[in-house]
Amino acid sequence: MLLIASHCICANWGLAKQEITSYFSRYSPFPHPVFSEILTLFLQHNQTTSFCGLSLDGTLYLYSTQADIRLSATLSSPDSKTSFLLSPLFIEHFCSTYKIRENWRSFQSLSLTDPDNSTFFSSFDIPAFTQCRGFVEKTSTHIKGWTCSPADPTYPVKLFANSLMPTSPYPSQSLPTHIPKLFDLDFLVTGQVRHTFSISLSKLSRLGTSFSVQTACGHKLYGSPVLLTDMTEQQEVYARYISLKFPALYKKTESDFNKNTHPVAVVIPIYSGLEATRICLDRVLRHKNAFTRLILVNDGSPDPAMCHLVKEYDGQFSCVTLLSLSDNCGFPTAANTGLCARFEQEDVILLNSDTLVADTWVERLQQAAYAAEDIGTVTPFSNNATIFSYPEKDGSSPVPSEAICDHLNTLAGQIWDGSTPDVPTAHGFCMYIKAACLQDTGLLRADIFAQGYGEENDWSRRASALGWRHVACPGVYVGHAESQSFSSVKTDLIARNLKLLNHIHSGYDTLIKNWQDQDPLLPFRRALDLKRLAYDAPNLLSALLVTHNRQGGLTRHVGLRATFYLARNIVPFQLKPICSRTGKPLWQIQGFPAETYPNLIIPRSRHALKALLKSLNCTILEIHSYIGHTLNKIVELQALKIPYDVYIHDYSWFCPRITLTGKDGAYCGEPDPKQCQTCLETCGSNTGETTPVITLRAHSQSLFHHARTVYAPSHDTVRRIKRQLGVSPVYQPWETFLNTEWPRFSVLSGPMRRTIGILGAIGLEKGYAQVLALARLTAQLNAPIQFVLIGYSCNDHALLETGVVTITGHYKEYEIQGFVNQYAIDWFFMPSIWPETWSYVLTQIWLTEKPVIAYDIGAQAERIKQVGGGMVVPLHLPYPRLLAVLYTPRNAPE
Repeated sequence: MLLIASHCICANWGLAKQEITSYFSRYSPFPHPVFSEILTLFLQHNQTTSFCGLSLDGTLYLYSTQADIRLSATLSSPDSKTSFLLSPLFIEHFCSTYKIRENWRSFQSLSLTDPDNSTFFSSFDIPAFTQCRGFVEKTSTHIKGWTCSPADPTYPVKLFANSLMPTSPYPSQSLPTHIPKLFDLDFLVTGQVRHTFSISLSKLSRLGTSFSVQTACGHKLYGSPVLLTDMTEQQEVYARYISLKFPALYKKTESDFNKNTHPVAVVIPIYSGLEATRICLDRVLRHKNAFTRLILVNDGSPDPAMCHLVKEYDGQFSCVTLLSLSDNCGFPTAANTGLCARFEQEDVILLNSDTLVADTWVERLQQAAYAAEDIGTVTPFSNNATIFSYPEKDGSSPVPSEAICDHLNTLAGQIWDGSTPDVPTAHGFCMYIKAACLQDTGLLRADIFAQGYGEENDWSRRASALGWRHVACPGVYVGHAESQSFSSVKTDLIARNLKLLNHIHSGYDTLIKNWQDQDPLLPFRRALDLKRLAYDAPNLLSALLVTHNRQGGLTRHVGLRATFYLARNIVPFQLKPICSRTGKPLWQIQGFPAETYPNLIIPRSRHALKALLKSLNCTILEIHSYIGHTLNKIVELQALKIPYDVYIHDYSWFCPRITLTGKDGAYCGEPDPKQCQTCLETCGSNTGETTPVITLRAHSQSLFHHARTVYAPSHDTVRRIKRQLGVSPVYQPWETFLNTEWPRFSVLSGPMRRTIGILGAIGLEKGYAQVLALARLTAQLNAPIQFVLIGYSCNDHALLETGVVTITGHYKEYEIQGFVNQYAIDWFFMPSIWPETWSYVLTQIWLTEKPVIAYDIGAQAERIKQVGGGMVVPLHLPYPRLLAVLYTPRNAPE
C-alpha cells in the first residue's frame, strides 16, 4: 500500500496502475480509510481505468468513476461453468459493492466483464486467493497453533478439529481463534497477522485419539493430523507384548476367599539392613488384617543373620511364606518371584524392607484402590518417596522414628476425605497393585532394569497404556529409609536406568516435570501440615509477619520479632512471596524454623489467606515489606480486619528505587513526586513492580493511616516518612545496648600502616564507587593504608586491581571477629551513601570493639552522633581529605 501511495503522490500513474492491479490479484481491499483515499486520488486522474477487488466473504468492489455498472460474472471449474449478472447493492463515491453466489469457493476461477461493451475488468484464481496458512502442534496439555488468510489477514478463519476415528460419536468440533488487531506490534514487526488458538486436550478427548485440524474450506493445517497421546498405539503394543513375555503368573489355591473381601499379599524383597528389616517385618505383622499375608523373598543375602531372621519369621508365623534365591538377582527379580507366589484373587502390596508401616495402612490403601474400577495402583505418602514425599516434597525429610510414623499416619487418616488424586506413576517402596491390573500388565522388567530403580515406573506406564490409573492415598503415611540394598552404587544406577526409562517411554521426564509443575498433592500436604500444627499447638495463637524473600537486615529484625512472640506463647509465622515452578505467584506461610510446616502455600488471594489465618488463629499482623508481594496485595490485607503494625526498614513505601538513590547510587535529595516518576521511568524500579509514584504513595498512606502503629528505628527515618507521606511513625530502635563502653579511635605512633576494615555487601548505594576511588587514590599516592573488605562487592576485580584491597568473600557473622584479628584492622569505614534506616552492619562493627567512620547521612550518622563509637564526615568530602581522615581520625586523643 505504501508503494502505491508513493507512486500516486509522485504522479507515476503507470507504475501505480501496475501495483494496484497486482495488489487486487492477491489481496482483498485494505480495511483502512487511507486505502480508499489513495484509490480515489488515482481514479480522479485516470477516469477511464477501473479495478475490481474481492473480499473473502464473497463481496465484490468495483472502483470506477462510472456509477451503476452491471457486471457479468463467470465462475469456472474443470467440469462446469456458470455465468450470471450482478447489480450493485451499494454505491459510494467511486466504489460499487456486489455480492456473488455463496458457493463461489467451490470453483477454480472468477472472471468479471461489462456485459454492455465486453470490457474485461478482472479475473481471480479462487484457490490461490482463498488459501489459508496455519500450523498446529500438541503440547503436554494443549493443542495450539495459528492460522491466517494471506489475502485478508483480518478475515476470521473458522477452524475445526475433525475426528479420524471412524466410530467416534463426535466427528467434529470447532476451535475458537484469537484475532489480533491489524496494527498490533506483531504485525508491524513481522508483517504477519496470525490468528492463534489453544485448547486443552481434555476438551478434545471425545474426538478420539487422533484428529485433523482444518479450515471450513478443508485446508489442513501443517502439523495435522494430531495424535492426542504420542505413540498411543505403540505404547499399547509394547505393554501387551511385555505382559505376554513376562506374564504375572500366580499359584492355584483351594481356599475360597470371601467375595466381600479383597485378600492381600505383601511382597517384601530382602537383602541387607538386618535391624531395619526386623522392625519392618514386626510392624507389618502387627498392623496387618486377617486377609493379609506376607511373602518374603530372600534375594541371596550374604548375611547369615539375615538368613536366620527370615527363616525364624517363616517358621513362627503361618501367614508368612519364605522364598529364597540362591544368588543376589536384584530387586526386580526378587519382586517378580514374590508376585508369582500370590494367589489368583490376591491384590499385592510391593513393600521395601526398610519401611515403617502403621495402623490400618492396608485397609486405607485398599479403600483408595477400589474407589474406582480403573484404579490400578495406590501409593501412600512417605518421608522419602520422590513425588509422594512429605513434609518436604523433594524427599529430603529425615527418616522418622516409629512413634512419628504412627503419629503422622494417624493424622493422615484424619485429614483424608477419600480423595484419590491421579499420579503419573506408582512408587515401588510401597505400591498397592490390584490383582486385575497386575494380571493385565505382567511383571516388572528384570531383564533390563538390573538391580532396580525405574522398573516400577516402566511398569506403571505400561499399565497406563492399558487403561489403568495410578493414584496417591493421602490418608496413609509409611516411613522409608530407602535403598538398603544398593546405596553405594545408587547414583550411577539411577542415571543409567533413567536414560533407559526415557528411551522406552519417550517424554517420561517431561510427563513427571509437568505433573510436578502442577503439584496436585499440595492441598493434601497443606492439610496435613495444618493438622500437625493443630496437634502441636492445641491452644494456638499466632502472629503473621509479612516480609520479603530477599537478604538484608530486615530478615534479622523479623527473627527478633519472632523471638518476641515466642516468649509470649504466640506462634510467629512469616508471609513470604514465592512462585510456583510455572511462575504462578503464591504465598508461603513459614514457621520458625521455616522447614517445620513447609506446605502452607496458597494463591496470592486475600480470601485464601483469610481462610488459612483463621486456621492459625492469627491475632496480629506485622507488615515489614511489600516487596515481592505487590503493594496492592498488601493494601488488601486491611480487609482481613486483623490489627496490624507497619515496620519501616527502607523507603520503598514512596521510592521505587528503595534507597533514595539514582542509577549511580548517589542520594537523590528527595525531589517532588513528578521528578520521582521521571527517575522511575529512567532508572527503573528495584521493588519488582512499576506502580506509578503517585499511586505508590497513595497506597502507602492508606496502609499507614489504618495501621495500629507505624514504627521507624531512627529519628532520621521518622522525619523522612513524615515529610513524604504525612504520617509520623513511632520512634523505636531495633536494638538496645546496655552497659556498653563505646569504642574509640586508638593512638597509633609514627608513620604506621593503617588497616581499614569495610564490612558487608558493597554495591553502588553502599558506597562502591567511593571505595574504588579511595583505593585508586591510595595506590596512586602509595599511601600507607590497606583496605580489608570483609564481604564482597559488585565488582571485586576492579578493587583487587588496585593492589590495596583484600577481599574475604562471603562470611558468617561469627567469622567477623576472626577476620578483624587476622588482618589487625585498626578501625572501620562505612561507605554507605544512602540514608539507612538502622544498619545492622554498624552494630556488627561495634561488636568487634572497633570504631567506625561513616558519612553524615541517615541512621548510621544519627547512631554514631548519639552514642559515639566513631565519627561522621560530610557526604561529599573530597577523597584526598577523606583519605587523610581515614589515616588519622580527627577525634583521636592526643
